[in-house]
Amino acid sequence: MGNLITSGRRGADHDLQLSNGSTSVLLCVLLLSGSQLATTVWERELVTWLAEHDQEVFGSGMVGFDLDDIAWDVERFGVQQHFVLRMIDLALQRHRWNELGYDPPFVDAQLAALRTLVADFRPDAHASASTWSWRSPPEQLILCDRHRVFIHNLGCLLCHDGV
Repeated sequence: MGNLITSGRRGADHDLQLSNGSTSVLLCVLLLSGSQLATTVWERELVTWLAEHDQEVFGSGMVGFDLDDIAWDVERFGVQQHFVLRMIDLALQRHRWNELGYDPPFVDAQLAALRTLVADFRPDAHASASTWSWRSPPEQLILCDRHRVFIHNLGCLLCHDGV
């Protein structure tokens, strides 16, 4: 079992297929970079939403998503897409990876594949989410005291991942 990150309209040959371990690593490095970069409410919500894809809480193989699941604002899509690409690019620079306690050997290729998915993505004005679909809506957008990454209502993905 594993997880998929998809861009529904592109088809299965473009899906990012991840093992459960790879999913955790990918999300950890995205949280490390995204939490550093996020300044707007939407950016903080996005990083918190990614944090909520925590397999230690919601189950292995249960946290994949489609890019259409992101609460894109069609009018601000270019700015929002640019933020996601900057977050991925900063992760590709190994930003704060020394805090992981391990060297993730495959995440560079997975980040590059995710970057391609995001760069090629265009929201469908009729199908795109206008609001976040939360498993447990956050009461606040706050950082973990230990890891300085945004957390979800049930804790910190990095803490749960044993980082």
